Amino acid sequence: MDIVVKAPTNIALAKYWGRVSEHPRVASTPSLSMTLSNSYTTTVVGESTTEASILEVRDHASGLSEAGYSYGYKCVGMEGCDVIQFRGSRGDVLDGSRQVCDRMARYVQYLRLCYAGILKNPFSLRITTENNFPQGSGLGSSASGFAALTIAVLACWHQAASEEALSEAGVTKEVLAALAREGSGSAGRSIYGGYVSWLAGGGSTEPMIRQEFSADHLTLHDTIFVFSSQSKQVSSTQGHRRAPHSLLYPPRVAGSAARHNHFLEALAACDITRLGELMEQEALEMHAIAMTSHPPICYLSESSVAFITWLREQRRAGAFEGYFTMDAGVNVHVISSADQVSTIVEKAKENFQFEEILLDKVGEGPWLQCHGGGG
Repeated sequence: MDIVVKAPTNIALAKYWGRVSEHPRVASTPSLSMTLSNSYTTTVVGESTTEASILEVRDHASGLSEAGYSYGYKCVGMEGCDVIQFRGSRGDVLDGSRQVCDRMARYVQYLRLCYAGILKNPFSLRITTENNFPQGSGLGSSASGFAALTIAVLACWHQAASEEALSEAGVTKEVLAALAREGSGSAGRSIYGGYVSWLAGGGSTEPMIRQEFSADHLTLHDTIFVFSSQSKQVSSTQGHRRAPHSLLYPPRVAGSAARHNHFLEALAACDITRLGELMEQEALEMHAIAMTSHPPICYLSESSVAFITWLREQRRAGAFEGYFTMDAGVNVHVISSADQVSTIVEKAKENFQFEEILLDKVGEGPWLQCHGGGG
């Protein structure tokens, strides 16, 4: 049977930036995210008809990008993966695209190692994965991608046709979140819907990733202004590694637990104004650390700086209430209530040019379907 999983990305309100360790992946500060609805990765996994596992990664399909590309990988035993095919109408092969495929193929091998002693036959797989939004541009494609991949691969190996069946096999959301964060730290948060924390440190008997509030607790909208869909020059992985070299990093870590509590208090009270103020402070602090790390990283562009300056001016003038946040990229998320979205979009279009504008909101998290039989 084929397992189909759609996993949405998430936007971090309180940022994950910097690690205590990479293996296992342990965050240096707690983070808090909002799982989205409309920006997601679709991953289809079935048993391979050969001894080799095949991984195909498709490009974001839109009128603004060129035709898609895909890679095939042979994953035999525990020795790693070799490229066995390339197909597609695109002539160039971007380094960032190769890195994504390498990273996903290695992660499937990691899952195979984890389950080698649990499953009698963690068989070879046929995997297809595709985002419906730009990849590698700071919009969280690794979060949705690794969340979807984790769920789909384990559901296929366990022949679990539903989330309930997967949980009955011992693969709970807590297990999925712990595994997914080894592929991408933020992917662990995308296992859950609503508002999700990833706590700092490790070694606790309690889950390190947990849902704080369901999606219906507070219906926030995320209007994503895409200035560029191009892959960023410096990956988030490199940003995490460089963060501790910033002089701003130690005080950030020291104050992060208290800040996280402030976020939870604002969410509990459904206080959008307070939440927005905290969120903007977080985004600016993260980018300040990136710019003062060694070597320094500047993810911001002239357009994104002009936009967030304009947004604050408009808010002070009473035009609308919306608050910005940015992950590691040039694109800007504006968080607001539903009744503010149309005004924000209309006024933004009058003053700026965008590649696209994505309309999103808080969502319920991944869903799983089975095609071609049950299990």
